[in-house]
Amino acid sequence: IHEPVILCINSTGEDCEAQRPFTSCAPEVTPKLTYYYSNLTGQCEPDFGCGGGTNDFPSLEECKLYCPY
Repeated sequence: IHEPVILCINSTGEDCEAQRPFTSCAPEVTPKLTYYYSNLTGQCEPDFGCGGGTNDFPSLEECKLYCPY
């Protein structure tokens, strides 16, 4: 049985304007698909890595919700 999970993100416009998170994964960590807001394209873009930083969202929908430019 899976328990429901509520995810709260405290994101601001500054988070969306922050640089794309560049991370290197530890050997035991599996990279994952996340999304970041690109100031270059003006839209949310996919990223495959270990996440981190404030401009890093678990889904395209959440990126668009918090960065609706």
